[in-house]
Amino acid sequence: MDSIFAGDTAWFRIDIDGVFHALTEITVSLSDNSRAEILLYPDEAYIGSTFLSGSDFSAGQFLVAGGRTRIPFKFGYHAIQSGANTLTLEARSQASDDYSTNNFSLSLPIRRTPPPQIRFPMGTTIVTEQDDSLQITIVSALHQLGALAIGDAVVLNIEFDGIRNNLTRLTMTPTNRTDAEITVLDTSIFTTYKLSGDTLRMEMNGTFRTLELPIRVYGMSANEDFGIIFRAYSDALFDYGIRRMELRTPITELTILD
Repeated sequence: MDSIFAGDTAWFRIDIDGVFHALTEITVSLSDNSRAEILLYPDEAYIGSTFLSGSDFSAGQFLVAGGRTRIPFKFGYHAIQSGANTLTLEARSQASDDYSTNNFSLSLPIRRTPPPQIRFPMGTTIVTEQDDSLQITIVSALHQLGALAIGDAVVLNIEFDGIRNNLTRLTMTPTNRTDAEITVLDTSIFTTYKLSGDTLRMEMNGTFRTLELPIRVYGMSANEDFGIIFRAYSDALFDYGIRRMELRTPITELTILD
């Protein structure tokens, strides 16, 4: 089977046939229980009519009810952590001992969930409030913006995308908070918005998968190495839900032309 992303759930229907003999028991097991879990099919009528009450579902044991020779076996596979995993299904019937059991194995590899994405404004230049054009250069997670003059400001629309998960928190950390004034122009969606040391923390209720955040950067003092580090957090499990991006923009003295 194709791989499944950590955090996703796949639902299966496997037809099991006792071939003239009543089915008695089905067991399901995983090669690594820490990476995934088996889920009951969410249909009480199906569960109640197909399996006996003495079944131990949490242990993967399904006792077949009613002397049936054929059943559709429905279950869920919830992926938790990336890595290899194999599901083994064993069916037993009332046939003689040599023919009463059959096994079925399915490889169910789990892929790491993609981390959130942080995207800079599209285009090659951004115009400041004083009509200066700043060039944009992007190299991996480093975004280099042209020099911003003291007393000038630029508005940036930073895009955040949780990909397959919901965003839960954003942070911004400047290299030196006294060199520039950073203002988030729309804070209405955040449940928590506070400054912790030099880091601005913005938390959400976990219902946004994508978000465009407008920020205004106003140059206050010269610094050739000024930058802002953005981090996006999602509700992906383990350490899969974090993305870091750095924006650098030198802040320079205003040049006055004769």
